[in-house]
Amino acid sequence: MAAVLWFLASAVFVDLVGYWLHRMSHRPWSGPMFRAHMTHHVTNYPPRSVLSDRYRSSHRDSLAIWFAPFGAVYVLIVWLGLPHEWAILAGGALTAFLSSYLHDKTHIIGSFVWRVGRLKGIAVRHSTHHFKMGRNFGIIVDWWDRLFRTRRLPAASLEQRLRRHREHRPPSASDL
Repeated sequence: MAAVLWFLASAVFVDLVGYWLHRMSHRPWSGPMFRAHMTHHVTNYPPRSVLSDRYRSSHRDSLAIWFAPFGAVYVLIVWLGLPHEWAILAGGALTAFLSSYLHDKTHIIGSFVWRVGRLKGIAVRHSTHHFKMGRNFGIIVDWWDRLFRTRRLPAASLEQRLRRHREHRPPSASDL
């Protein structure tokens, strides 16, 4: 039972660190992280083109942001000498992988994230993030956006967004 709790705690911690790293990547003072992430926002997926047939990136933009927290968890485990290190590493790795994978899928036309229950919220929040870059930094959950007041809901209904998506049209600014 303790291993399950460590697994969950690790997943939540990695998601929190990922939120802050994503938020920091929107600040010029973060240097290379800012430049890589702005390439994702401005060049690869500008607001008028947040969806495509395949993921348009060198993968530096999302992998660094979502796997850096995993490294932070490993350092924390070693430093604190925590028990159940494999459960902690597994929780962190799973969260980092899912964040990166789901993020990439939100940009692909016809991806399952636009069709599957709760995953629709991830896709909608992330598309909104591309229009309002100072909002919706969370990928898997929006807890941190709620807590730190960076959450923004889209103006358009989910049905409008999905209809545009099925018609292969990226959402417009009026949708958000």
